[in-house]
Amino acid sequence: MYFPITDFNYWAILLAALINFGLSFLWFSPALLGKIWLKEREMRPEELGRYFKPICVWGTFFSGFITALILNAVIELAEVKDPLIGANLGFLIAAGFILPAILTRYLYENKSLKMFLISSAHQLITLMAMGMALAVFKIPK
Repeated sequence: MYFPITDFNYWAILLAALINFGLSFLWFSPALLGKIWLKEREMRPEELGRYFKPICVWGTFFSGFITALILNAVIELAEVKDPLIGANLGFLIAAGFILPAILTRYLYENKSLKMFLISSAHQLITLMAMGMALAVFKIPK
């Protein structure tokens, strides 16, 4: 099977990367789970400045772009054209590949169940939203 990456819709991939970026910052903001995340990390809000260095912000965007690029390739290979199937595919990838890796790391690092749930739910929801967005661009016109 052949699919050149030059045929990818890079606007769709950029949108999915921005969805990842936006959901990540919203997820860990004080409005959602940021306060719980800080408490579990035993940090004070004023210590957050060290996480918002340019390399962290750009790294978050870059990792989201790579994730969107690979998720788009999987959606292409699976010929997904339905946003709900795209969301399901995002869920399966997160549940099958990302969550086990997070669990293993959290077990060996002796992190709390709350931290695991915050990170895992973030990955599940983000990949589902990205899969949905990428699949929207595959709908025949």
